[in-house]
This record gives sequence, C-alpha cells and structure tokens, in this order.
Amino acid sequence: MTTGEPAPARRTKTEFRTLRPDHIVTTIESVLDRIETRFPGSGLGRVCCELLEIGNHAEAFTVSLRRPIYVIRVFSWLLIVGLVALALAPFFFVDVSLGLSNLGELMQAIEATLNEVVLLGLAIVFLVTWERRTRWRTWCRVCPGRSGRRS
Repeated sequence: MTTGEPAPARRTKTEFRTLRPDHIVTTIESVLDRIETRFPGSGLGRVCCELLEIGNHAEAFTVSLRRPIYVIRVFSWLLIVGLVALALAPFFFVDVSLGLSNLGELMQAIEATLNEVVLLGLAIVFLVTWERRTRWRTWCRVCPGRSGRRS
C-alpha cells in the first residue's frame, strides 16, 4: 500500500442483500446462450426462455409497484385534513359550555372525548396505510401463493 496505489474498494454488506434486475436478466441470458449452444432445442432451453420472460416482466412490474399512487395519496390526505377539521370544528364554531355539575358528567365527557380521539387515530392509520395495502393486494393478485406470509 505504500506504493501510492489506491486502496481496493470495500464492498458493503448491503451490496449483497439487494437484487439487481439488470444483473439477473443478464445472467439468465448468458445461461440461455450456454444451454442453446450445448443442447439446442432442448426442454431446458425452453424453461430458460420462460425464466427470461418472467425476469423481464418482473423488472417492469417492480418498477410499476414502486411508483407512487398519487390519487390515493392526495385523497387520503384530504380525508385526514377533513376528519381533523370536523373533530376540531365544535371547539371553534360552537359555543360549548361545560356545565358539568358532578363527577359522573365529567367522566362521561372524558370518555366520549377519548373515544373520538381513538376512532380518529384509527381512521388516520387506515388512510395513511391505504396506498401500501393497495400495492400489497396488487402484488398478491399478480403473484398468487407468494404473499410472503407463512402458513
């Protein structure tokens, strides 16, 4: 290392944890060429051709799955803003006097408020995860039996 040569590039751990579709398709093509030269017209060559078609389709499908679904994003955020506005509207536009005369009424008011907060939180979680769930359904429809869940 003292000769002035640059140090060899170190490979990162994540380099081996990702699949690169271009490399996969290139590898399948080279295997197909080797099979066709050694065993022309064989069934193994037809299997490899089908695998190449699947590889090309998977690359395009993955790109389309990664693309954001703006309609769902905009609609869900508009609904979230609307729900929060509806929940906060009574505090700003309605004259609410808390004529709570005893502890029972106070407990009822606290419980009703907590119910509203929990339901609003669940609605927000549902709307925020809407796009992800739509992508998951698309994946499961295209790749049946490959849902990733263990049975």
